[in-house]
Amino acid sequence: MAFGLVAVTADGASADLPDGVRYDDGFVRFVAVNHHAREQWFLESQVRLLGTGVPRGSAFKFVVKQGRRVLSTTTCEGQLNWRGDSEGAPDRFFVGGCIDRDQPITVAGPLTVDVIFLNDDDGSETVLRTHPLDVRSVTRQRLAGNEAPDHFFINLHAEAAAMLIEQVPMRLRRAGAEAGGRPGSAARSNDVFLNLVRSPEGNIRDTTLRCTVEGERLDLGTDDTARRVGGTGNQPQTVTQVLRVRGQNNVAQEDIGWEWDVIQLPLTFGTGTGAQSNRYVNMDAHPGRWECLLRRSDRRVIRRFAFTVGADGLVLPHPEEEAGLVLHPGAHLADGVIPDDSPIDRRTDPRAARGGAFYGRAWATPQGRAIGAGIPAIGEAYPSTARSRRGRRRRR
Repeated sequence: MAFGLVAVTADGASADLPDGVRYDDGFVRFVAVNHHAREQWFLESQVRLLGTGVPRGSAFKFVVKQGRRVLSTTTCEGQLNWRGDSEGAPDRFFVGGCIDRDQPITVAGPLTVDVIFLNDDDGSETVLRTHPLDVRSVTRQRLAGNEAPDHFFINLHAEAAAMLIEQVPMRLRRAGAEAGGRPGSAARSNDVFLNLVRSPEGNIRDTTLRCTVEGERLDLGTDDTARRVGGTGNQPQTVTQVLRVRGQNNVAQEDIGWEWDVIQLPLTFGTGTGAQSNRYVNMDAHPGRWECLLRRSDRRVIRRFAFTVGADGLVLPHPEEEAGLVLHPGAHLADGVIPDDSPIDRRTDPRAARGGAFYGRAWATPQGRAIGAGIPAIGEAYPSTARSRRGRRRRR
């Protein structure tokens, strides 16, 4: 069987993918996993194709480069769908947690990773995407004054712009991108989630949802509580790097890392048992432009986001999706805003998302560029010893 994927251009622009198979922009994750004793790191990768007809036994290859120089090549066989998927689930061919600890990398700076699909039917190799990686390092010292290995991290500040709203029908699963490729539990009703990325300052406690529809305040009834139900939970070996910089004579430290959070909103959609099995407001009855916020009990707002609901109660695709951004069925990009005084964000970098998000995908619309331009400056963007390029360390 000939598998007609067409390569996506190196700058991340979308290309036509025949047979309905598409590269899932929202599922991509790359992590620098550090060696515990050496100044080395290993790339951990997660990608997915959406659509039918991907041959079983096919694989993904990840080639990390510095310019034209190849630094590592890692290949992992993909998996077709998740066990226990119910009828109606979309076809997904993916890999998560792909890492080869025999392929160490010792440099930082601007790198790239080619994502290559290996077709098991005809042996062909197709470049799906080339992602830029902004790899940085932090200098560490042990308390006794002995030098410790540098730690590396991939700069993910741009991903704070990738705020997604997701409608999940009963008995189906969320897109799963925040959990290292692992599926979450099946929805017990027609559920609605907000997915966000942050450099975390503490945990997200239960928050209150407030929304207007076409400018009119929406009455959410007796339960307006939004609850965090998933995410990475500060797991350094999956999709969050937590790096510490220790002073020679004290235990002061600086952390840099990112966390994916999933918040269930007190909303539902659709008809039948899936919509009737909870007490939440049904989005079907409120088509139009939604503008929402989440706030804590101290009334500090943690996120603002907007989206449009169609006459059928489903969230409409964002203009970026119409311009080529591919997301899991039911998930859509929201017009998200991080408040200047957000209490749940330790660090942001306003410059990082101006060009795009989703690991280097450039904004294609004015609406997308507005999201990227709206990231505020919170805290210090990077630890004081973070470096974007490798240099020689001075020996004491």
